[in-house]
Amino acid sequence: MSADETTTTTTTTTRPGAALAAAAPEEPKAKRSYRKTGEHSLRRALNARGIDGLDGRTALARLVNDFRASVASDLGGDLSAAQHALLDRASARLAILLVVEEALATNPAWIVNRKKRALTALAREHSQLTASFEAAMERLGLERKAKEIPSLIEYQRQRQRERGQVSRAES
Repeated sequence: MSADETTTTTTTTTRPGAALAAAAPEEPKAKRSYRKTGEHSLRRALNARGIDGLDGRTALARLVNDFRASVASDLGGDLSAAQHALLDRASARLAILLVVEEALATNPAWIVNRKKRALTALAREHSQLTASFEAAMERLGLERKAKEIPSLIEYQRQRQRERGQVSRAES
């Protein structure tokens, strides 16, 4: 048995059809069957680190943080722990809702499945998120609550006390 016969025998016994595979042209990669909206990665980040885990440099994080600050201000500024928890949940829902809305706005074909003549899963999820967000906002209270503001006389007395302390510190 020569060296040529040994290598040929080894090649055919370890990989049958290797010669056919090498001769056949490569098939193009199949299109992915899912749509990349960013919703799932956002959900994973929110589940792992909470609403504070959003990257503060992104427009989405800035928008959500502004929303949280304005709602906290509308509720009077001093929130209970339960209100903070509700606000965090509503903010997380808002972040996901904004990502889904952007995906649906940029790809209108994702709203209705023409073959089945029904809404897509993403469109159904959008309606569920909207209802969930609205329920969380109702639980927080949609009415605006004013902060306690001192009367004009109390304000003037406070300013005089502050000025008196400043002038005493200077002398």
